[in-house]
Parts: sequence; structure tokens; C-alpha cells
Amino acid sequence: MTIEIPKKNAPDSHFEILWQECLTNQNSSRLRGSNRDIYFIPEHEDKVLKVMNRPSHLPNWTEIIVWNSISDSDKEYFAEVLTWSISGKFLVMERLNTPVTIQNVIDMFPPILNDRKPENFGSCNSGNIKVLDYGMIKIPQHNKSYIFEDNLNNAYSNLSSIIFNKFDWHSKI
Repeated sequence: MTIEIPKKNAPDSHFEILWQECLTNQNSSRLRGSNRDIYFIPEHEDKVLKVMNRPSHLPNWTEIIVWNSISDSDKEYFAEVLTWSISGKFLVMERLNTPVTIQNVIDMFPPILNDRKPENFGSCNSGNIKVLDYGMIKIPQHNKSYIFEDNLNNAYSNLSSIIFNKFDWHSKI
């Protein structure tokens, strides 16, 4: 049986089928973060499934908005967001090789990244280092993290209009 990856904005129920495949497959590993569980997707060695383990889906939405807001040239620094569920509870992302030694390259990444620990970075098959967890960011003009924002509509609006449209992170590194 081939495991299918749901399309962008598919219903959560489609992603729940994928999640169950990850849970029942003996070869699928699970990593637990503070906000999300990460699953290696069987038959898709180049992808991971991120599942929110808290009521707020904002970290996944942050990654979706960031990925879709950055320029094509900046995408080389971020793990690719491939697809997501309509609610944002589920997200499929490019799988990177970890761990990597990145202490000397952390400063290459945008200052909006709050969570700059080494385990949030990985290398793609070409060897380039990318950030694999960018679900918590700081809006430079507001100096505020948007990981646990109470007003989600305000957070989404700020994320999409401020992060990359009004802030050139290349000039800050």
C-alpha cells in the first residue's frame, strides 16, 4: 500500500489517516517537542509530519506563513513546507538530516528566529544547513514572540504583513 500525502488545505481527516500510518508503522520514529510531535513518514524518507500537541496551531501556521512569504532566494535557508491541513494542526515538511554542528553558522539565519538551538537546524541532501523549526519568531518592530498569541487573527495579520514585507533580514546579519 502506498502512503499518500494530502494536498494543501486538505481536511484534517485526510491528515489523520497519514498520522495513523505513522503511528502504526514500526519504522516510523516520533520526536516530541514542546508544541508538536514530529513523525517520519513511512515510504517518504524525505518528509516529516508535524502534529500540534497543544490546542493552538500557531507554530504550524507560523511556518506556513513564513514559508509562503519569503523570497525564492531565501528559501534555501528554511526546510520546505510541503502541505498542511485546513486547521493547521498538521503540516508536512521537508525532512533534514540531524544533528549538525552549526554554531558557526547560526548567525547566517534571520534574527527573527527565537529558537536558535542546534537541534532546530539540519542539513539537506546537498549539505546545505537549513532551519527545520521556525514556528516561534519575533516580530522585529514589536519585539514580541508570537508562539502563544491569544488573538490568533491579529498574530496571523502581523506575521504575514510584517515579517518579510517590512523587514529585510539580510541587512541585519
